[in-house]
Formats: sequence, structure tokens, C-alpha cells
Amino acid sequence: MHKIIFDRSIFSGDKLDQIQCSELKKQALNGQIRVLFTPRFWEETLQIAIHDRNELKRQVEYLLTLEQRDWLRDPEEIHTIELSNHWNEIEYHLLSGKEIQFRLEGLDHFVHGDFSTTELSAVIAEVEENIQKRRNKRELILKIKQEMISDKTKFTAKLQPSKHRDFFNLYVENNTEWLIEKGIMPYHSNSKDFLSNWSANEQKCEFTKSWIRSWFAPIFLPQANPQLRIDVNDGTDAEQLAYMIWADAMVSDDTRFMREAFTLLYGRTDKKFLTLEEFLRFIASD
Repeated sequence: MHKIIFDRSIFSGDKLDQIQCSELKKQALNGQIRVLFTPRFWEETLQIAIHDRNELKRQVEYLLTLEQRDWLRDPEEIHTIELSNHWNEIEYHLLSGKEIQFRLEGLDHFVHGDFSTTELSAVIAEVEENIQKRRNKRELILKIKQEMISDKTKFTAKLQPSKHRDFFNLYVENNTEWLIEKGIMPYHSNSKDFLSNWSANEQKCEFTKSWIRSWFAPIFLPQANPQLRIDVNDGTDAEQLAYMIWADAMVSDDTRFMREAFTLLYGRTDKKFLTLEEFLRFIASD
């Protein structure tokens, strides 16, 4: 079975039509493909309602026909579990069946419910408010990160490209505890033991470790490649790559930031980055 994470970029325009004509639904039914839905994926999907509710309905109805699928927890939830030493289940990174059912009911009402204009506007306003809160948080953290690398003589400009990944690994290692303290703990209650728990159980905190590496990617990559422009959403897009520790492939048509970040984070592994075209060829030949 191949475990796949989808980026929203493969559902833009008429791409859903291509996916519907593919073998994806059949292979999901047969257990050859298992889709892992990230929180970011669903957040961006629901944003379609702002512009085209009929398209939202079409996409959601198709996505829910994929039989083999898991829903991944929010990063904050997984951080709390790992950094509080609360590993009660092997698959603690996944929503439970009860939690998924609750979300499906809410999703069904959002997509098919008879909303008044006022009610729909309120829902959309809440979604936009949540998005803005995340952007504000990311912008604050980005500002802190920029301060960290203000002395560019210590960064990658003088390194050969072949050494960029090694330098990135060292940079992450040297700044991990700073990020836990400044970028994770302030957003969690009862986080006073996070740093000590990290020191004692770092190897068990595999998502937190992966998330930290993904978090640093948007600030590192432009230093290694000055021509790479970073978008305001790239930080949250990179967050999806943290979940790749539980997946085999990322399917994305963002061949700019996402591909470079993927290569930085997983270039020495057997995990795959596939465009939609490459993914459709892959499942057609499987």
C-alpha cells in the first residue's frame, strides 16, 4: 500500500476532472492507495466556499469516495501528545473514528446544509479569521527567524550547494530548543515541561522533530537560493511536509517552493515528490 499526501494545488482548475478519470478511486478501494488528509488540506478546501460553493460540493463529494483514507491531527495536538509524554496509542497522530465522524457530519452540513446568507457569511468569516490568526502567528515567527539570521556571514552564501543540506541539519540542531521555547510553548497551556521532555525523549518526538525541520525550511531555502521567493502561505504549506514521516509520497503541482523544501527535507530518503501528471502515470502503471 502506498500512503499519499495531497497538496491542494493538484485540485485547482480542471484537475479534478483528470483525477476522476484516473485509477485513484479504484486503487483506494482495493487498498493499493491510502490517502492521508492534512488539516491544511481541508482548511484550503473549505475556502473554496468563499468563491464557489458548488465546486466545494463537487470536490468534497469526490474526496469522500476514496475508501482508504486517514485524517491527521493538527500539529498543535501532536506536539502536546509528544512533548507531554502522552503516547497512549500507536497511531496517536490520527483522528479517531469518532472524531472523524463528528467532522464528517459538520462537513456534510457545511456542504449540503440549507444555509441562510447570514449563516454562510458567518461561517466564511470564521474561516477567514482563523486563517488570519495563523498568518499573524507565522509572520511573528518569521520576524523572529529573520532576527536569528541577521548575521548572514554565518549562513549559506559562502557554502557550496552540496553542503547546504549538511549546514541545514546543523542549523536545525543548534536552534531546535529555541524554536520549542519560542514557537511552540507559548501556544500551549501546561507547556513548562516541554523542553525537559524533549531532552529526555527526543527520539520519540518524531513529528515534532519533523515539524521543526519543516518550519525552518522557508527561511533557509531563500538563503541557499536567493532567486526563490517565499510566499506568505509557504510556512503553512511546509507544515504539510512534516507529516511525510508517515507517508510515501507528496503529490503537489507546486514545483517551486514545495519541491525545493521536499528535496531539502527528504532528498536522501526513498520518499517521492510527484506532480499530478507524474502521480497519474504512476497509478496507471501500478
